[in-house]
Amino acid sequence: MRDDFKIYFYGGAFNPLTLTHQKIIDNLVSELKLNSCTDDNDILHIGVTFHDYKNYEFDKDLRMKFVKEYMDSKYLDKFGWEVSFQDERTWNYLHKVYTDDTQKYITLIMGQDEYDDLKAGKWRQSDDILNTYNIKVIPRTDGVSSSKVRELIKNKQFDEVKKYVSDKTFDILKAEGYVK
Repeated sequence: MRDDFKIYFYGGAFNPLTLTHQKIIDNLVSELKLNSCTDDNDILHIGVTFHDYKNYEFDKDLRMKFVKEYMDSKYLDKFGWEVSFQDERTWNYLHKVYTDDTQKYITLIMGQDEYDDLKAGKWRQSDDILNTYNIKVIPRTDGVSSSKVRELIKNKQFDEVKKYVSDKTFDILKAEGYVK
């Protein structure tokens, strides 16, 4: 295995995928020069969370569809990436998917709010995560959140929803009967 092998892991509910999520992905691709990556070993791994203890507005298949449709439309065959269900807590999931030998090559991508929770010990195995992985914090600058989009949908403010999700995500929401 190469010394410069990299795995970038970005997990989230994507409930639904917003323009902010897409901006984070696009900025990562640009900053990390993944579009010019010619080595198949470097990968952007996006984990769509699915935890039994959480209530999601959109089911896991639909949330997966939001992310996969975006990645396919923008990055199909551009570099190594994958989207998968993250069905366990981050520590357990990464140890299930990757071997002990590859753990040191993983960089976790997260927002400031998640990082603050991690540092405060609110994640399972917070100390292990902080001591094992590189972490790249992405600041939230635009105030767009999935919670806001869900609230707009609940209040039937469909024109407002269009301001916070891509046309593709909006079309999926419309096809599924969530917006008009």
